[in-house]
Amino acid sequence: MCNGKEFKKRIYGIGLALCVTTVMMPTSALAVENTAGDTNGKAKLSTTCENHAVHDETCNYVEAVEGKACSHLMEDGTYSCAPTVSDNEADTGNDSYVCDHTDDCGYAEAVEGSACTHTCDLCSTPQTEPVVEPIAESIEEPVEEEAVCTCKVRCVPAEEDAAEAYIDEDCPLCSAEGADLSQVCLGTEAAPLLLSETSGEVKVATFEELRDAINNATGDVTIHTTQALDLSGGLTISRDTKYNITIKLDGNLTSSSGTKVIDNSSSKTVTICGSGEIKGTGAPAIMNTGGGTLNIDSQDVKVIYSGGTAYTAAIQNSSNGTINVKNGTLCNDSNAYGAYVINQDSGTTNISGGKLEMAKGNNGHVVVNAGGTLNISGGTMESTGGSNTNSIYNSKKGKTNITGGTVKNSDNSGRAIYNDTGSNVEISSGEVTSLQDNAIANNGGTLKISGGTVTSNAVGRNLIDQTNGTTNISGGSLTAGQDGFAIRNDGGVLNISGGTVEVSENTHGNTINNVNGGETNITGGTVTGVASVIENGENGTVTISGGRVEGQTGYAIVTKGKVDVKNIPDGKSAILKGSAGAIESKGDLAVFTIAEGNKVAIAAVNADGTETETYDPAHLSTYKYLEFKKEQTTPGEDTKPGEDTKPGNDTKPDSDGDNSHSGRGGSSSSGGSNSGSATVTPSADSSIRTVNYKGQSLRDWESIAKAITSINPSQLTNAQGQGTVLIVNLGNSAQKIDATAIRALDQTKGTALHVLLGQGDAVTFHSGTDHTAYKGVDFKHTKESWKKDSMRYLNIAFDRTEPIGTEVQFHVHLQDGTPGQTAVVYAADASGNIVPAYQTVIADNGNISIPINEKRIMVVAY
Repeated sequence: MCNGKEFKKRIYGIGLALCVTTVMMPTSALAVENTAGDTNGKAKLSTTCENHAVHDETCNYVEAVEGKACSHLMEDGTYSCAPTVSDNEADTGNDSYVCDHTDDCGYAEAVEGSACTHTCDLCSTPQTEPVVEPIAESIEEPVEEEAVCTCKVRCVPAEEDAAEAYIDEDCPLCSAEGADLSQVCLGTEAAPLLLSETSGEVKVATFEELRDAINNATGDVTIHTTQALDLSGGLTISRDTKYNITIKLDGNLTSSSGTKVIDNSSSKTVTICGSGEIKGTGAPAIMNTGGGTLNIDSQDVKVIYSGGTAYTAAIQNSSNGTINVKNGTLCNDSNAYGAYVINQDSGTTNISGGKLEMAKGNNGHVVVNAGGTLNISGGTMESTGGSNTNSIYNSKKGKTNITGGTVKNSDNSGRAIYNDTGSNVEISSGEVTSLQDNAIANNGGTLKISGGTVTSNAVGRNLIDQTNGTTNISGGSLTAGQDGFAIRNDGGVLNISGGTVEVSENTHGNTINNVNGGETNITGGTVTGVASVIENGENGTVTISGGRVEGQTGYAIVTKGKVDVKNIPDGKSAILKGSAGAIESKGDLAVFTIAEGNKVAIAAVNADGTETETYDPAHLSTYKYLEFKKEQTTPGEDTKPGEDTKPGNDTKPDSDGDNSHSGRGGSSSSGGSNSGSATVTPSADSSIRTVNYKGQSLRDWESIAKAITSINPSQLTNAQGQGTVLIVNLGNSAQKIDATAIRALDQTKGTALHVLLGQGDAVTFHSGTDHTAYKGVDFKHTKESWKKDSMRYLNIAFDRTEPIGTEVQFHVHLQDGTPGQTAVVYAADASGNIVPAYQTVIADNGNISIPINEKRIMVVAY
């Protein structure tokens, strides 16, 4: 037993421990048994009082009993003792079973214990025991902190800059409704992006980062897009941009429908490279509008136009801008008509590589050059789908230069090149090809071909289809397909001075079809065909001054109009060769002339030039090989117009051959050749006939006079000059123009009669001039030419000197005359002296027009 003092100490310690334990433990812990030692062999319970070691009913103590879980429910949620389903086996999957704990499931309900309520007076002490308060956590009341701006970059209100408006939604002040950003925002101006010193690139992953990288550039910058970007309303490179921008793609760039993806409004250079697509839907993918330069410079870049119904393009260039397509692909992914590149105003587009392809859509073009300059030195431009499409559409006085590459059209009704009125296309190298239609359509423009190849595999189509334009071919190789024309010249001018123009498989069409007043001039090169090579329509003109025209099975030339051989240079020749014949004349309007100074060097009945004969115009149809050369003149005593030179003296050229500078020329009649004679020798097998009067040709002066009194332009097939002009060809007949027809002009207004005299010469009578004194005049004349120093002279002598009785325009052809060159006409005066009488300018056809009212000797110096 302990003394009283020690007992008190023990009671105080136990009480303090219980207080602390009570606070920290649940109530049931008070009923936990604790063995403190043995009393009479029994377990002694720890109590608050040593005088009462055993709990009895008076202290209300109840021992806690631990519960047991039902053994039916397993950890996986199934029941281990579910009702028997079959064969006395439990259905472990029946989760609808409800256990009532009556079938030995092992369940036992937990019983809550009660603390001992025993008190003992013996243990009481008068001393005041210290009160031990439970330890509790101190809970502080929340203090509301004042919101502060968290922005690092200054927010920009929409009213300040709508395009650059930006508000940080995470900032508690700036994102508040109605916040005055100028007062609350603590952000600073965005710092400029600095280039990496190692890569030289700025990497961006959002539209905003791409835009900011451009706007904040401090020098030429390369911006690498690390993923596909939706540029929403489009990316504008502003006019104020000071540096060149390179956008290196690693993914696609797109924009909302109807909005261009990239608009370069600056005057700087924007380069697109890397790998990815730039796709415009219903609007151009890229526009170059500020006069700057746009480069497409990667084989893995694709620029696409897709969707929409309006006419637009993948790339559009204007305002003196420049586009350089060095690589990559430009294509149309839309059924709407459009183009890949539109080069307009005074813009320049240079294509040196890559592929421009149109696989969908109708009525569109691969490249449109509308008033600018298009230079093609490489790459491929091809239209493969749709209809009525062109690989190149050149318009509005645009200029296209092709020095390489391939221009190809494979669809069913499109051209490789369409050249519109006033525009220019020059081909010096490269390949132009059409598989289904005309390779080139020249509609009133100018086409020059000096090299390269132009081919067409289309059946029944033309290699070049020209309407009222001008085509100059000086080199290259032009080959047409089957049953079409190599060149159809409809009212235009075709000049061939070199190269090869051929139809290798054509058994029905011609190499050149010259119709509706077309003019074809061949001065060099080779023109060949399987059938007849040149077909000349009624109002067409073909001039041969060199080159070779060779028909494998047909004629070299089949003509219903006019064919002239003239102006063959020294040492050169012109050859007409056909297995069927050199020339076939068809119809009343067919005229074949050999101008003075040119001669037939070889006339052969075999196409290989053997079995030569003396050329006879009457046997023209028998020759299969004709070779023409310039006559070689022998210098003699020259007659210079000037003082003391009088007609009739020993220096005067005359018709009998005395002092006539023999060998210097001569003249030829219409339909004949230059025979060396100075006199036009008519043939009895020809007669006068109208040339351009619709219906039957009129063959006598009375019928012509009757027609003049009632004629109007609708009755004529072509026009000569202004007003209504009836053309009459005297052929090889006598050159007297009867007064009956001339006086009929006095009964009309605005009418003229144009009479062809042969040798390229003619005379014109006009209504409005008094013709009552005209008695009928024979305009037969001789011409003789010679050259002294740098001047050429032509002597014109009519067979008879006499008044004409009215004023007429006498048209004379000048050999080797240069269009635009000044010519001075000297004429004999009343005393027989040769004096300057008239000055004029040589026309495009090599003629001059001289107003005369009497026949007299004239000398033309030019």
